[in-house]
Amino acid sequence: HYIEYKLHTPRPSWAEHNPEDCWNATADTIKAAITKSNIDAGEIKGVSISAFSPGCILIDKEGNALQYSHIWMDRRGVKQSEW
Repeated sequence: HYIEYKLHTPRPSWAEHNPEDCWNATADTIKAAITKSNIDAGEIKGVSISAFSPGCILIDKEGNALQYSHIWMDRRGVKQSEW
């Protein structure tokens, strides 16, 4: 199953994802996979997700995202990296 979510580019060379969009796409994809497979969800022993390329999600003590996540396409740190 596949769900696309929006890429946010609020400034040139910035690339971010809304962590809530990522979570909703993950949860909805798992739900769709279970529905399409016709298996009992109680039989699932584990879940592995692959596709979220390097990204950083900063969270508070309760696990809430503090901001959009910077993803691999984001280039705002190039000058610092070169330094």
